[in-house]
Amino acid sequence: MSKKFFARYLFAVSAAALLFVGAGSTAKAAETDVIYQGAWSETNPTITWTTTTPEATAKAAKICYTTDANITKPADATEYTATAITLNGLSGSATLTGLTTNTNYTVWITDTNKTTVIAKGTVKTYPSVTNFRPTAYYATRNDVDLAWTKGANTEGLYFAIQDDDGDWESEEEFSSTSTAYKNGVLEDLSIDRDSVTWAKITPYVTVKKDANTSVNLKGDTVQLPLFAQPFVNEKKDNYDISLKGGKLKMTWQKVSGVSGYYIYASTKRHDGYKKVKTISSNSKNPSAKFKFKNKKFSNSKTYYICVTAYKTVNGSIKESSGHYVYMFKGGDSYMTFSTYDFNKGNR
Repeated sequence: MSKKFFARYLFAVSAAALLFVGAGSTAKAAETDVIYQGAWSETNPTITWTTTTPEATAKAAKICYTTDANITKPADATEYTATAITLNGLSGSATLTGLTTNTNYTVWITDTNKTTVIAKGTVKTYPSVTNFRPTAYYATRNDVDLAWTKGANTEGLYFAIQDDDGDWESEEEFSSTSTAYKNGVLEDLSIDRDSVTWAKITPYVTVKKDANTSVNLKGDTVQLPLFAQPFVNEKKDNYDISLKGGKLKMTWQKVSGVSGYYIYASTKRHDGYKKVKTISSNSKNPSAKFKFKNKKFSNSKTYYICVTAYKTVNGSIKESSGHYVYMFKGGDSYMTFSTYDFNKGNR
């Protein structure tokens, strides 16, 4: 092989290699152009992206999205056709409508053929918290345990409680590494037995607003009135629970600020409770007389009775915990604890 031919051969190979690497680098750069999340609404987020050249921006023609982690290519994702792409110099934007709350979407901006990726990123919709409720009340300390269910994409929570003057205290953040976030439980929160205290919880997700800024976007705040569980009155060596004519009669201490009371009964301490009576008022000396599931109570059987308080807020029922229950058999009674979650699902 002559030196001249060999030199030409090396030049040709080097040029081809440069072309190959150059094309690969361009595709890789396009893949790293990130989608940012700007204007925020429940299911209609506005997304933006920036490219390196006006030519790259001009190619943006289609939006593809998926919630399936196994889909890695826009050609296999769903094409979004409900909105138009707006282009401006090196930037593009679009508002996605009709998405589902509590959901993270992988979104691609592509050319007409879905082969060139202009930008890619994760788009997040509103997070939520549901079933915010008390699970236990401790009389000796006057505090409660709270629980909640967080939405699928919720990444953190803000919590606050009112002080004695009715003002909200500073929000406490529960990040994804906190015990409260992981377990969905906040323990030993002090309340006033003689009044209603309000607590609130707000979920958030963290999104990239631009190349240098990440922000926590909040979902809807859920508020919860907190109040003590009613105590059955004591009477001599027992509690004020009696059986006559197949009906139980009992009295308990009034809880200020509530709308009424529920009474539950079961033959098991930790399970099987049924609501047997609703008292839709809050008198000075509350009491009730009731049967067990429309049947007579028996002196020979063991029963567990629970009284909870409830408050109606904007048409919704908010209920105290049912941590304390009362065993009753043959005229004898004592107070004990139950792990049954009486108001789960009421919120």
